[in-house]
Order: sequence, then C-alpha cells, then structure tokens
Amino acid sequence: MERDYFNITCGSPNALQGRTIPSIIKNGQIADLICNYTSQPVCPPGCSCIEKPDNYSLAKEDIKLILHMNCIGAGLKRLPHILPESEEIEFYLRGNPIEEITKEHYMELITVLDLAFIPTFEMEALENLTHLRVFSIPRSQQLHGIPRKLSFLDPCVFLQRGNFLIDCTCSDLWMYDWIQTKQVRNCTPYIFTCLKEDGEELLTQYLPNLDCRDSDQHPKYIVILSCSSAIVFAFTLFIFAQIWRFDLKVILRSRKMCSKSKKTLDEDCVVYISYDENIKDLNSWLIKRLEPFLRRNELSAFIPSRDLPLGCIRSDETAWQISISRYYIVFLSDHYFDEDSLQTQNDWKCIWDSYLSDSRKELVVINYDLMKTTDIQCKTFQAVMRFGNIVDFASGEKRIFSKMTDRFLY
Repeated sequence: MERDYFNITCGSPNALQGRTIPSIIKNGQIADLICNYTSQPVCPPGCSCIEKPDNYSLAKEDIKLILHMNCIGAGLKRLPHILPESEEIEFYLRGNPIEEITKEHYMELITVLDLAFIPTFEMEALENLTHLRVFSIPRSQQLHGIPRKLSFLDPCVFLQRGNFLIDCTCSDLWMYDWIQTKQVRNCTPYIFTCLKEDGEELLTQYLPNLDCRDSDQHPKYIVILSCSSAIVFAFTLFIFAQIWRFDLKVILRSRKMCSKSKKTLDEDCVVYISYDENIKDLNSWLIKRLEPFLRRNELSAFIPSRDLPLGCIRSDETAWQISISRYYIVFLSDHYFDEDSLQTQNDWKCIWDSYLSDSRKELVVINYDLMKTTDIQCKTFQAVMRFGNIVDFASGEKRIFSKMTDRFLY
C-alpha cells in the first residue's frame, strides 16, 4: 500500500475518476469495484456472477475477491465446472434440482451454499469444503434433518441465518454428541431445535428424553424380516452384477485377471491417439507437446488425421492400427460420443475390444473437457472413467506425462 505505483489514479468509472487505490480503501469505497461476469461464457446460463472485493482494511495485507453466484431458479442439475477466477465463492442455488454435489476444483473456495434442499455429497467433495461458513436450506426442508454423513462439517455452518428446526426422531440421536463436541453455543446466537406438538424444544434437551429402546416383543417378525432382507440382498446383488458388468470387467482387466497376453502382431512402440479432430488447439498440442514427449521415451505416436494412408477405408485401417498398437491415449471431449462422431465412436469400440482381450495393452484417458460419467451415454466408457486410468487435461502437462510414464514405461 505504500509503494509509489499505488499513487496511480483511476480513469474510470466516473465515480472513482482521479482517485488512488489507498484513498478508495480509506473511504470504504472499494466494494464499489464490481466485476460483472454474468454475460460471459464462464457464468452458467440463467445465473448472475458478480465479483466484489472484501477485507478492504488498510491494516490487512490481502483484499479477497468474492464471487457472488446467484442461480436461483436457473434449473442447474449440478455445480458448474468452470467459474470466474476468485478467492471465495458464494453459491445461491435455491430453485435448482441439484441432487448430488460432486468434487470440483474450486471446492476449497466455497464459503456459502444456499440450496433448495440437502443433496447427497461425494465424500471427496465433502472433505474439500474446508472453508464453508454458511449452509442454508429453507425451513420446510430443515424438518427432514441432517444426514449423518454431514457430521464431517462444523454444525455452526447450519446456524448462520436462524434456528435449525428438525422433526427429531431416534435416527437423529447422533446429533447430540456432534453438537456437544463442537460446542455450538460458542459460535452463534442460533440453536438446533426439535419440533413438538405444542411448539419447539432445544434439541439437546429433547433428544435425551426420546424413547429409542429396541423392542423384543416380536421375534417372529424379526426372523421373517431377516429372511426377506437376505432374499432382497441376493436379488439386488444379481441386478447390480448385471448393471455393473462393465465395471467388473475393467477392475478384473486392470489386475490382468480376465485377459491373456498376445505377443504376435503388436508394434510395441506405437501409441494410438484417439480424439475429436475438430478441436484445433488439441491438434497443435499433440504435435508440439505430446509427440516430442513420446519420442523422448522411444515411443511413436499414431495420429489418425496425419498418419492414415490417403484414400484408405478409414474404419478398416483404424481398426487394424488399433489392433496392432500396444498403447492407447483417448482424449474425452464434449463431442467424442455424439451421434455424428462415427470416427471416434468406432475408435473406442475397437480400443475397448483390444484392451479387454489383451493384458499387454495399456490405456490412458485424458479428460479434455472435464466431463463427468453422467455426461456420457457409453456404458463401457463410464466404467473406464470410474475405475480406469483417468487424468484431467486441466491438471497440467506434468501430471499428464507422469500418468503416461506410469502406464507405458514401467
């Protein structure tokens, strides 16, 4: 704040014209510096994305940029993948049917979650909500209680905007220790309360008086229930085995338990690269960055758009090249499995069959567009994403090349 360059004055907007940054801070006007990203591609449709500076005291070293993202009624089904750059994020998402919170790269920056109801959480997403201060849902949804999985969070985050009213049952007994351990009385003026016929009562007083003793009066029904549960479990296991058969194949294949080694026609140094050739930036990256890396490690890249013979029948030639290549790299993008993307769809079918049938083959998937399994209709590719060798393109070249080194060179 004392360096000479802070004497530079603002040219615009008019309200701050001719003013220096220190003078704006001293007069408490730095909050007037608002960045509106609403109309830009980084802001999801139907949302407003406003970024404001905070912690604007001269005594503080940092000025944090807080993104206020208002998506009330925008119809979002998940958190967005891409957001404007900021140091804290406040999500206002009521009116959106978000049933699951999955891990995104910015989870540690989220300080406010204002939701229509409590969704399910991926454990990795929950573990990364380390700076969450406010978790707010409507009063009507509070009655359903808090899932025990959310005991990972501090109970104070639920008490920042008023009392939290629950229709308390025996399943909520765990909350008593949770609240006592975290010493909620020290962090907020609000409290957890239980709904009663004649009003409300403090949760820590209501739950200990709840009669939750197990009943031993009906052993016959317990036996029947146990047998029924066993039958349902066996049937469910069978159904899941059918639904997740591709996942099981990937797991067994990764442990080299379901395929044989074939060592007749393979070109052991060839890496077949499958991707959407309409992505121009990716074409350049393959030639300038990926291929030199492979060449330094004595591997040869087969890039279909460049290396297929002129005039060949593409489907036949790619199927042959895939069958004799030892390694595969697949770049997953938005249009890789589109109905009109026959080239990449055929690539994947051949790669899947060859990878599954030969334990010597190795596959690395690079998630170019940071897609989720729910974004893809192809069941076999979903299985690979869940249990295969996946690396996000956004994680950087060092990690991408490290993943290839692990799979192709060791």
